[in-house]
Amino acid sequence: VRDGAATVAFIVPGKEAEDFYRKTLPLDHRDLRRSKEDQAQIGAVVEIFSKSLNRWCPGVVAKVTQEAVTVAFQHPSAGPDEWIEKSFLPGDKDLRSVTASTAQSELTSEPTSEPKTNFTPEEEAAYERHFEEGIRAGSADVKRAAAYLACSGLERAVLKEIWQISNPSMAATFGKEEFFTFCRLVGHCQAMMEDPTKDEMLEQAGKPLVDYLRSECLHSPPPALPDFQAIPPAPEL
Repeated sequence: VRDGAATVAFIVPGKEAEDFYRKTLPLDHRDLRRSKEDQAQIGAVVEIFSKSLNRWCPGVVAKVTQEAVTVAFQHPSAGPDEWIEKSFLPGDKDLRSVTASTAQSELTSEPTSEPKTNFTPEEEAAYERHFEEGIRAGSADVKRAAAYLACSGLERAVLKEIWQISNPSMAATFGKEEFFTFCRLVGHCQAMMEDPTKDEMLEQAGKPLVDYLRSECLHSPPPALPDFQAIPPAPEL
């Protein structure tokens, strides 16, 4: 949910459970509505409890049989098209419906996001150049941006953590604020690669790295501007 619109992953009847489609609609659009509460039906919005994360995660019912309910969900650090499926026995305590009141609150409340970040003039000039080189559009396409940012030399696990902080709503497209934030955090992580006191945190990624980036790096310029060595070719027009 972002800027008064909801991006929905859904399954077309007759298609395989893993064949998800995406569509963005205004929250008040007549073609967008919550599924009925407490019904294990395909497309129903649910929550599953992740023991590894120790938190409830949103998901969508992808398949229903007499023996199990299969839910598609995204790990907080996953990319926008990276879905995980998990099956539950009916009545499993780790699977719950999203109540009508909770659902309405989620749709009408402001999306979870990181605080606005102030960039230095030097950062703005550099990140603007990277944005033009890597995106060449008013908003960043996830795949194009990911290909560009992968040229940072950072491990995929680290990039996924940065992505989650910079684009917390996991939107398919995003603007300069999110892209600039990503560049700033890339610069910090590249500096950490040269710091023997932080290389273990960078190697392991996960919550310690996320907490450090949010508390120590998100609102501070990096020691050096990010370096994207291998610039991907511009798309053909």
